[in-house]
Amino acid sequence: MKIEIGQLNVAISPAGNGNYTYPVNNLQHGDTLEYSFTYNPGQGAVDSPTFTYIHGVTQGTPE
Repeated sequence: MKIEIGQLNVAISPAGNGNYTYPVNNLQHGDTLEYSFTYNPGQGAVDSPTFTYIHGVTQGTPE
């Protein structure tokens, strides 16, 4: 099943190791998230490309 919620702007929290986190709850196996970042390396805002995460499929480190 595909549910689109559109763009959601959130504040992420520092994880203390140079990474940042934002919890996404109630995902089921196969749910797909597309995400991107806007960040400022010191010379103005930069947008990242769009990434895709598939819950239970995409490799990563659980928090």
